[in-house]
Amino acid sequence: MRELLAFILVLTVISPLMSQDTTGEIEAAEFIIEKEKNLTLPKASRKFRNFNFSTKTDQAPSISFEIAEPKIEIPSYQPSFTFRNLEKKSRSRYYPHKITLGFGNLVSPLLGYDFQTVNSNGKNIAINVIHESYKNGPVRGDLSGRGASRIGLFGELTGKKAILNPVINYTQNTYHFYGLTDSAFFSNSEEFLREKIFRHNLQVKTEIRSKGSDSKILFSLTPLWSIVRQSEDGGSTFNTENNVSFSGFIAGKGAGVYQPGLGISAALSEYESGNRLDRTWISANPYLWIRNEDLSVKTGIETGTYSEGGETNLFFIPDVELNYSWNDNVSLFSLIGGKVIPNRLEELTLQNEFLQDSLDLRSTLEFVNIQTGSRGTILPGFTYAASVSYSAVENQLFFVNSGSDTSRFELIYDDLDRVGLNLMLAYDFRKLFTFYANFDAYNYRLDNLEDPIHLPDVAVQLGTTVRVKEKLEINPVLSLLEGLSAVLTDDSKKDLPAVTDLGLNITYHISDQTKIFLLSRNILNQGNQRYLYYPVNSTTFKIGFSYQF
Repeated sequence: MRELLAFILVLTVISPLMSQDTTGEIEAAEFIIEKEKNLTLPKASRKFRNFNFSTKTDQAPSISFEIAEPKIEIPSYQPSFTFRNLEKKSRSRYYPHKITLGFGNLVSPLLGYDFQTVNSNGKNIAINVIHESYKNGPVRGDLSGRGASRIGLFGELTGKKAILNPVINYTQNTYHFYGLTDSAFFSNSEEFLREKIFRHNLQVKTEIRSKGSDSKILFSLTPLWSIVRQSEDGGSTFNTENNVSFSGFIAGKGAGVYQPGLGISAALSEYESGNRLDRTWISANPYLWIRNEDLSVKTGIETGTYSEGGETNLFFIPDVELNYSWNDNVSLFSLIGGKVIPNRLEELTLQNEFLQDSLDLRSTLEFVNIQTGSRGTILPGFTYAASVSYSAVENQLFFVNSGSDTSRFELIYDDLDRVGLNLMLAYDFRKLFTFYANFDAYNYRLDNLEDPIHLPDVAVQLGTTVRVKEKLEINPVLSLLEGLSAVLTDDSKKDLPAVTDLGLNITYHISDQTKIFLLSRNILNQGNQRYLYYPVNSTTFKIGFSYQF
């Protein structure tokens, strides 16, 4: 590990020397160190206002997974179609179409198409189609291969006082349950292993939000419907979930020192796997911001109910936040909050898709989260955020291998207390060299379990992007997870090795319209296991090109 950190450090030192051109702008997708979302690993809840770390990289499009890359942050299932501004500002022409083709080892094709309009009248559409697959996987060849395809449609309709954004997103994943260990069972399971598993996810939503800086009222309303289904190759469905939800807020703007607001949400989920489980969540979050030049204070409360399996629970969660500007470069913050995490099948399959049927789905209640820290600018272009936190959680969810079939995971729950330390750093040198670092360390106390299983003690993300002469971009990335473990079928504990993934992305711009790329993951060829018996792919690489017209 010291060698890996030294590699990043050396590259950080020499990279500015490679970047001689001081013009231009890095284009392409952003790698964003995201604020905490539901169903992420337990990050400190970063409710930092007007504060985002982002390092721009240029990567081929990817679906919701990187086969050989450990998942430190588990994204919530939200379509990310936004009207891109990826072209250099010096371009006199915008290209609405983009085609991406690639191919790599393990027989891994990549096909992508994007279309987007940019009309000044506010009426726009975007289309995204992508397929990525690996015929061969980490064990037993094609018996651990996988693939994913996605079709996304995004619209924008701008009126005088509001903006309408409809979204339709469909994803299909295919994979195998290859985490088998029992030799007697395996000897008779060739047919079982060859059977593909399909995961279908369809989401339809529409966001209606306020428009215009002159508006005295800000609002947003988002109705959503989604369905997720897991089925076997022969068509037999073993997990299905339908979700309907409504969320929104209304808030005062420009009302002077006092700015009130109200957030509301309601959701209904229907899970079927032999038996049917109906679940509901309803909440309201009234709050008041009090602001002056250096200090802003938010006071509020989130209250509501959630019902599952015929049992109804009432919750009250404080919503308090304080931000103080120490000077022009440094601010201090503290917050007291919490949240209800529904643990729906839709989000769980994005964390771990190797789930058994008849799951025990329950909500997780983080009834208190206290955080304090500082953020700001150390040097020009060099920003930071540091915080310590404490959380108390009821019904924290954990994945454990099923005793009857180690290739499938069941869900167990335990209460825990968690203390966290977080540090984020980001540096941007004239858009020619960027660097980010994210360090998280946690200490857990659980009621019943010996260890927090798939929740890490340490999580690290490092990366840098170098742009040379506006043509070549080099982007090494490093991810590390320490402290993972698993529960064996005899209820004993097994410590898992650290998950270490070193990757490298290289992009060369032939012209404004054409670029070629090389993507690589798990360069050190580590036998990483995010979950027991499920190693990721060995070293993978992919070469390809994209063309805009």
